[in-house]
Amino acid sequence: MDYGKESSYLSVTKTFTVFDFLKAGAPRMMGDEKHPERLERYAFEKRSDGSYALAVQVGWPGSSGHWDGAGNSFDLPAEWFDGSFWAFLGKLTEKYPAVSYGFTKEELASVDGLMEFLGFSDF
Repeated sequence: MDYGKESSYLSVTKTFTVFDFLKAGAPRMMGDEKHPERLERYAFEKRSDGSYALAVQVGWPGSSGHWDGAGNSFDLPAEWFDGSFWAFLGKLTEKYPAVSYGFTKEELASVDGLMEFLGFSDF
């Protein structure tokens, strides 16, 4: 499975945060009792070259009683932006399952301003 590529050479010009646990006051919990995870951040980033990425930060219980975590940035292919917003969400949730981070296609579609941030005018 292709998990995207490192794109640290591109600067982020704008960020649209769908979820930030610091602002929400609590993380979105995932997993089960034996393997809990928490979603800490789920955001879309517009880069200096006009491309977009999905940035995700997750955490899990560490061995010494604190939370460990990791983040990743996934490149979003330019051709995903050729159709409608709904078609884009279908591709997004198929390639990078948003539901595994606690989001459904319908929930992402209802986020005010996300469609416009990503450059879509047609739902």
